[in-house]
Amino acid sequence: MAAAGLLDRPAFLAGTRRRSHPGKWRDRWRAFSRGSAAARAAALQKLLAINPFLWRAGRPRVKYIAPWLFLAVAAAGWFACGKLAQNQFLFDEPTDFFCAAAVHFVFKIWVASEACRCFAEDRRSGALELLLTTPLGAEQIVRGQRKALWRQFAAPVAAVLFVDLFFMNQALRHENMTDTESRQGDVLLYLITGSFLVMDLVAISWLSMRLGLTGRKPIRIIMLSFWWAVLLPGLVSCGMTAAYIARHFFNTKPLVLALIWAIPSLTADLIVIAAGRCNILQRFREGVLERAAKFRPAPPAR
Repeated sequence: MAAAGLLDRPAFLAGTRRRSHPGKWRDRWRAFSRGSAAARAAALQKLLAINPFLWRAGRPRVKYIAPWLFLAVAAAGWFACGKLAQNQFLFDEPTDFFCAAAVHFVFKIWVASEACRCFAEDRRSGALELLLTTPLGAEQIVRGQRKALWRQFAAPVAAVLFVDLFFMNQALRHENMTDTESRQGDVLLYLITGSFLVMDLVAISWLSMRLGLTGRKPIRIIMLSFWWAVLLPGLVSCGMTAAYIARHFFNTKPLVLALIWAIPSLTADLIVIAAGRCNILQRFREGVLERAAKFRPAPPAR
């Protein structure tokens, strides 16, 4: 009876509401990120029919919304900065190229993070050992992770490439129609940058997945993936390009310059992709067996 009387007090009810308020916000965020119960059930049936690990890697709905939110914020920032500068930086070729390069950089880091996250988490928790005891094999797990990355980033990256082509068209419109070399240089610049984006993302995804099976720290995995797939080939390309310009300063051809800049980076991407595809299944089993041996209980002393 005393408890019933206490529940009837307005102050107690108000305090209960205040204490439950954070829980409501957590429930709302969970409902937004994962969807309603009906939506989760429908997604479960759909993704399990494609690949069971696809449901594990691509379960949160917010993962598919986040790239589009980032692109919307980036577009709004680009437009706002141009308006604040009285339209001086809207469709200005150096500014547009810098903004496109910044978006490319963010997506490369993002893909590296998402590619290694599930494998690293499941490896630390021991879920990978449990998965290998099921009919789901290592090849299907890797395929499910790749499908999750494709579903999350394919459409946003396609939108980024479309914007790059739009910026290229705007740059060509402002170029002198008789300056053929400048127009050719603009076309090659944007086409090679778009090729770098696609190839770097594929190479980073394979390398980050492979490192996620044996590495311990996700930050280190991301840094290594970016170093081998992007930064080191880029430094080699810049060095070769600078050497060519220094030697042929007064007779620089855009096509030759573009090839010297592109070939080392694209070759490195192909090497990283081939190495990742060949070694990832072997590394998958080695990483799981290594962790299982590490946590295997010692035999009792006789």
